[in-house]
Amino acid sequence: MSGSCNGSRNTVLAELPAIDSQGWAKSAAEVDEGVWAVAAPITIAGRVVAAVTVAGPEFRIDESRAEQILREVVSGAEEISRTLSTRRQ
Repeated sequence: MSGSCNGSRNTVLAELPAIDSQGWAKSAAEVDEGVWAVAAPITIAGRVVAAVTVAGPEFRIDESRAEQILREVVSGAEEISRTLSTRRQ
């Protein structure tokens, strides 16, 4: 989700291809006022089975911190996905 999302179903659906392509989603007070969040999928065999999400008060998360959290969330989701995929083989 982006800063332009107004929470309507059609707006969210329109953003799904971009979210899928980049591999993560972000909300900056779009779902809950004053809440910033980012999420990345956990996948097994190409199927999303869960997600890693971090949320916090928007006023505490500046651009630098947001980028750091995003990197950690994506990295963590990728690591969990690899671990779970390896265990299933």
